[in-house]
Amino acid sequence: MLPTSKIYLLSNVLLCLLVHLRPTELIKMSNKSVTPCKPASVSTVCTAVLLCVVTFTLLHHQTAGEGIECGVVCRCYDNIANCSHLRVGFVTKWDEFNVSLIELDFTGNRIDNLDESGLIGYVSVRRMTFRNNEIKKVHPRAFLGLSASLLYLDLSSNTIHTIDSITFSFTPKLEVLLISNNSIAFLENTVFSDLTELRQLDLSFNYLSQVADGTFEKNSQLEFLSLRHNNIDSISKITFRALQNLKHLDLSHNKISVIVQDAFLALQQLEWLSLAHNNIKEVSTNLCESVERVLHLDLSANVIDSIKPFSQCNQLQTLSIAHNHVSELPQQALFGLFNLTHLDLSHNRLTHFGPEVFVAPEMSVSDNGSTALHHNNSVCPQYRSPYRHLKLLKLDNNQISSLDRCVFAPVSSLQVVDVAANSLSVLDYRIFLPLENVSSFDVNYNRLSTVDRETAQWLLDSGTGIAVNWTGKCCLCV
Repeated sequence: MLPTSKIYLLSNVLLCLLVHLRPTELIKMSNKSVTPCKPASVSTVCTAVLLCVVTFTLLHHQTAGEGIECGVVCRCYDNIANCSHLRVGFVTKWDEFNVSLIELDFTGNRIDNLDESGLIGYVSVRRMTFRNNEIKKVHPRAFLGLSASLLYLDLSSNTIHTIDSITFSFTPKLEVLLISNNSIAFLENTVFSDLTELRQLDLSFNYLSQVADGTFEKNSQLEFLSLRHNNIDSISKITFRALQNLKHLDLSHNKISVIVQDAFLALQQLEWLSLAHNNIKEVSTNLCESVERVLHLDLSANVIDSIKPFSQCNQLQTLSIAHNHVSELPQQALFGLFNLTHLDLSHNRLTHFGPEVFVAPEMSVSDNGSTALHHNNSVCPQYRSPYRHLKLLKLDNNQISSLDRCVFAPVSSLQVVDVAANSLSVLDYRIFLPLENVSSFDVNYNRLSTVDRETAQWLLDSGTGIAVNWTGKCCLCV
C-alpha cells in the first residue's frame, strides 16, 4: 500500500495534467450528440509535462523536508526515523515502520529501561541513539535483537548504574560507543572485550573510581577515549598498554595524584593528552619519553610545585601548566619545544621568568654587549631565536617583580603576551625590542606608575595594543 504522502504527490501530478491538458474547444454535449474536442498540440503537451515535473519536484522536496509519519509517533526521512523529544516511554516496535531503517533516534524521551525484547527486529539499523532519557537499567540481552551491523550507539545522559559484561557482545561491529553522563561506578574488565573495532569511547561524567587492568585489552583500534569527570585516583602501567592507536586521551577532572612511570608508554600515536584538574604534585621524568608524539598537553589545575624539562616532548604545539604551584622553572625547562605555539604558565607562583628556560648552553654565543634598538639580530645576541612558532605566552597571575631584558629574545615570534596581575613596577624598553610581531601586550594590574622615554617611544611607534592599569600617576615621558 502506498504511503499517504506518495498518494498525495501522485494526486497532485494527475491534477496538474488535467489542468494543463484541457481541450482548446469545449465539449458540446446534448442528449443526442457529443462533439469531440480538438486534441492539444505537441508544444502544449510538452509545456504541461514540464510544469507537472516542476510541481512534482517542489512537492517532493517539501514533503521530504518535513518527513512522513512512521511508526506510531515518529517522523521518517528516507531510512532515518526521528522519534526524538516526543515524551514517550517506550521503543516503537520495528514492524510498525514501513521502511528498512538505518538510523533510529530516541533522544530526549522518557524511556526508563531497555528490556530484553524491545529492540528485536532492528536488524538493519547502523546508528541508534537513546541520549537524554531516563534509562536506569539496560538488560544484559537488550541488544540481542540487533544485527552485527550496528556501528554507533549513544546511551549518554541517562541514569544507568551498571552494565553487564555480555551487554555489548551482541554488537561486535560498534565503532562509536557513548555512555557519558550516567551513574556508572564500576565496570567489569571484560565489558568491552567483544568490541574489537571500537574507535571512540566516551565514559565521561560517571562515578568510576578505578579502571580495572584489562578493561581495554581488546580495543586496540581505539582512537578516542574520554574518562574525564570521574573519581579515578590512579592509573596503572598496564591500563592503556593495548591502545597503540589511541590519539586522544582525556583524564581531566579526576583524583589522580601520581602518574605511574610508563603509564602511557604504549601510546605511541597519542596527540592529545589532558591531566587537568587532578591532584598531581609532580610530573614524572619520563612522561615525555612515553608520549613523545603528543601535540597538546594540559597539566593545568593540579598542585604541581616543580617541573622537569620537557625536551623529549619536542612535537608539542600547546602546553598548559596553568593554575598550579610552580614557583621556579629550571634552566632549559622548555628547551627543545620548537613547535610550540601556545604556552600557558598563568596562575602559578613564579617570581622570575628569564630566557634561560628556553635556551640550552650549547646555543649560547659570547655577548658583545650590543643592544641596538631596532635590529632583532643584535638584541641579546647570546640568545638565538629558534622558537619561530610561539604565538601566545601567558604569565599572568604570578608574582613576577621584574622581567629580564632578554626574556623575549628566544621567542621573538610572539604575537600575544600576558603578564597581567604580577608585581611589575618597571618596564625596561629593551624587553620589547625582539618582539617584531607582537599585537597585544597586557600589563594590567601590576605596580607600574611610570614608563621611561624609550619604552613610551616604542609603544607609540610599534602600534602594539598594550593594556595597562596604572596604580599611581602615569608619566609617559616622550
